[in-house]
Amino acid sequence: MKKLLTLTFAGLLSVVHAAQAGVPDLNDWVPVNQKAAEDQRPIQQAAAVILWANAGKSFRSLSKSYNIEFDEDERSKFEIIFKTSVQKAGSAYVMKALNEETLHLDREGVVYTLKDNKGQTAIFKIGTEEELSTHLEVLNSAHDDDALPEDAEELFQLAVRYVRGDGIAKDRSKGIELLTMAAKQDHSEAQYRLALCFLKGLIVEQDNDRAIELLRMTAKQGHMEAQYKLGTFYFNGHLVQEDQKQAVRCFFKAGKQGHLAARYRLALCCVKGDGTERNYEKAAKLFQLVIQSLEAENDLDASEKKQLAAAQYNLGHCYYKGLGVEEDHAEGMRLYKAAAEQEHPRAIQILAELEK
Repeated sequence: MKKLLTLTFAGLLSVVHAAQAGVPDLNDWVPVNQKAAEDQRPIQQAAAVILWANAGKSFRSLSKSYNIEFDEDERSKFEIIFKTSVQKAGSAYVMKALNEETLHLDREGVVYTLKDNKGQTAIFKIGTEEELSTHLEVLNSAHDDDALPEDAEELFQLAVRYVRGDGIAKDRSKGIELLTMAAKQDHSEAQYRLALCFLKGLIVEQDNDRAIELLRMTAKQGHMEAQYKLGTFYFNGHLVQEDQKQAVRCFFKAGKQGHLAARYRLALCCVKGDGTERNYEKAAKLFQLVIQSLEAENDLDASEKKQLAAAQYNLGHCYYKGLGVEEDHAEGMRLYKAAAEQEHPRAIQILAELEK
């Protein structure tokens, strides 16, 4: 899940703004668990790339990060192999290819032909490093400068491996060099990660102008994290001239793809009239979408619980005050209590005042 800012309704109703263009219709927006929208990067053409080799993340993170959709039987089998690989070797390697020949189906490991959330088919193979050693050797043979891959996705994956030291000697400078090469081919994720490096001064010298340039480039390609980050920059006037209308446009584009933080920020803009006309009905719908998305997840971490509580509190306020929805004190109280159970401070305060 994306990090969600915990904001409240405090003082919102007292803010007066001039009439502005409103947020477009949200009729086709659904909870993100129905869209698997955590990462909208399409599968890019590559013979075979190692997607993932990390025991520190969960199977759930893997399936969400790479848009792998399973039916229950597939999920069960895939997860068993994933966990077995971690137990056997400390990590689970997942390989993606676009044809069966690349993966040599007579080799060890488990192969699945699956579709991502855009309906594109790819082949995923999972196992230990030893089980996939044949393929790793093929990939590692491309590490010499004279034999670097030309494909943007392969360059990106190789860059990530150099930065992390996954299966090869860590070389962060080499990783940045390859990341830059992929970014020049308009690889959106490479552009985004390179932008983060320039923003934070990681591996490269900090360069905010270059970072903003890269964020704008990848945002135009539909990268929702870049769209959201640019939205926050425009909203706060950070590194760019403050422009709340542009911020709303960015939040809308990211939110349409299912970015929860963007949907939440867009809801608050609708409540306050920041960068758009006030529209409590759309705000309430956005809060509800955030809640439905988070409630559909299993085993929320502390950050996700905090995100859920913030949305529950704000939607509770909508119901209790009749803002954008029919006034319903019972539903408002239910949502206040749900937020309070997760230690949302304002919800706790409101409940104490109402129960006096």
